[in-house]
Amino acid sequence: MFSLQHFIFLLILSILVGVVATNKVMGFWGGFLWSLFLSPFIGIVIVLASKSKKQKQLEQIALLNTENLGLSNNHPSLIKELEVAQNLKEKNFLTEEEYQEARQKIFEKWKE
Repeated sequence: MFSLQHFIFLLILSILVGVVATNKVMGFWGGFLWSLFLSPFIGIVIVLASKSKKQKQLEQIALLNTENLGLSNNHPSLIKELEVAQNLKEKNFLTEEEYQEARQKIFEKWKE
C-alpha cells in the first residue's frame, strides 16, 4: 500500500521539480502541482519541455523588434509596438532603462 514514507518521498520529489520549474514560465507552484498530481517523473518532463522565463522574454523582445508585425505601415502599428513594450515592462521582462531604449528605437523606426 501507500505508506507515509512513500508520500513524504513523493512530496520531496515534487518540491524538487517545483524548484527546477522556478525559472520556467509555469513557476514553482505549476511544477510542484503537476508533479504532485501526476508523478514527479511526468512533472519533470513537463517542466523541462516548458519555456523558460528568459526564452519567453526573448520571444517577446523579438516580436517587438520585428519589422513586419503583419500590419500595414501606419499609425496603428506604432501603437501596437508601444503596447508590446509597455506590456513587457509591466510584466518585469524589461527594466525601465530597457523600456526607454525600446521606445526610442520604435520612435526612430517610425520617423524614417
